[in-house]
Amino acid sequence: MKPVWLTLLLNSLTENDIKLFGVPVLDLYLSRQAVQWRKNIGAIEQVDEQCAPLNRLNSSQVSP
Repeated sequence: MKPVWLTLLLNSLTENDIKLFGVPVLDLYLSRQAVQWRKNIGAIEQVDEQCAPLNRLNSSQVSP
């Protein structure tokens, strides 16, 4: 798992950190709207496709 730092960063977010943003991110907003309107929802990209750019990082591209 190369992007361990990203996992740690996301896990360190608290509920208050998230509430500070006020409006949900676009993906969450659209997902909620789709559920409300009874639309079918699904992923456009696979997890592997989303993680590929991070997995290609080498140690010289990441600061300690």
